[in-house]
Amino acid sequence: MNTMQNVLRSHQILHICKSCAQNVFYRKCIGQIRHFSGLYQPRYNNEEQNKILQVLNESSAEELSRFDIGKGRINSLQQFRRKRGQFCTLDAVLEVDGLGVKVLEKLCDSILNHIYGSEMEGSVDKSQVQKQLKSSKNQRSQMLTPTLQLNQKIVVQSAVGIHIGVTAVTWAHIDCSGKLLHWDLHSLELGPKKLHLTSLFDVVQNICERFPEGDLFIMEDNICSVQSHQKLPASLSINLQTSQLTAMFVALLNNSPLSLKESQSEYQHRVFFLRSRLPARLFGILVGAERVSAQTVVLDILSEAQKNSTTEPARRNLTTSRYSPINVNQDLIESYLKRTSVEKENLCWALLLTITFMDLIIHQNPRSLKTITGRK
Repeated sequence: MNTMQNVLRSHQILHICKSCAQNVFYRKCIGQIRHFSGLYQPRYNNEEQNKILQVLNESSAEELSRFDIGKGRINSLQQFRRKRGQFCTLDAVLEVDGLGVKVLEKLCDSILNHIYGSEMEGSVDKSQVQKQLKSSKNQRSQMLTPTLQLNQKIVVQSAVGIHIGVTAVTWAHIDCSGKLLHWDLHSLELGPKKLHLTSLFDVVQNICERFPEGDLFIMEDNICSVQSHQKLPASLSINLQTSQLTAMFVALLNNSPLSLKESQSEYQHRVFFLRSRLPARLFGILVGAERVSAQTVVLDILSEAQKNSTTEPARRNLTTSRYSPINVNQDLIESYLKRTSVEKENLCWALLLTITFMDLIIHQNPRSLKTITGRK
């Protein structure tokens, strides 16, 4: 009897040991996934997780290269997505070869930084995160007037850059994917005689009717000192007229039908001013305090756009350019090339203005920001 009890007891002990071993093995194998779920579910709410998954599921290799992830891991992500389908949870991303917890953490933060324009560093304490967020917000507020609110930024699909020249008003309409949708001008046939404000208002109203429908309208904050033009009456007259045109554009565009659909308590600006000379600085056409012609730079942009239209996204070189490439319809390119030199120059500044806004404010392109801030 004692012998039988000992045998039964031995079997019980062996069964318990096997169960413990299996449990340890199970926890060891899925340790990363459990660690990720336990740490990140509270960190990323449902809305943020859905946005991250949408980016991972819908982005091309070119679009993923904007985030904090290497080319090899981008290829692994796309191969996994082709074989296994879309990612349903963040835990599923850990099944991709080469993507551990820390790599995925950096990638998720980079995606949210791209969407929200805020920096998230999981390895620093709360005070450091708040300091970085405040610094990032201050940097953007210095670039743009008024400040673009977060709830408005995340729904932006496209922006229209407006350049007010001496002889023409030009505009460029670009969406968040980098596609140039519209690029045109309206000649300012004002003549040598100064127009009355009512006549000038009619001109501005006609131009506004030609503008494409964008979520935001961007202008450059070219504030000129009156004292600097006291000895040049002609320049003073031009700048006064430009200021009048600008004020009328702000009034009309901020009170357009799209803005009026919002309730009075939720009114938001639609016209924003990019800091003076930022486009010229980003594209390297600022000599001292003076801008040089933008036509050479724009020809390079259009040439690159034509090249990218026939190149697979995965083979495009995005690491050397200080700005994000754009997609341009051949009709727009041909229309631009037929313009006079003065018209081309005005069109150039509208295009560069819009690209600068999308890169610095919407996309927060690290290469563009580094060019502007001079940080290494």
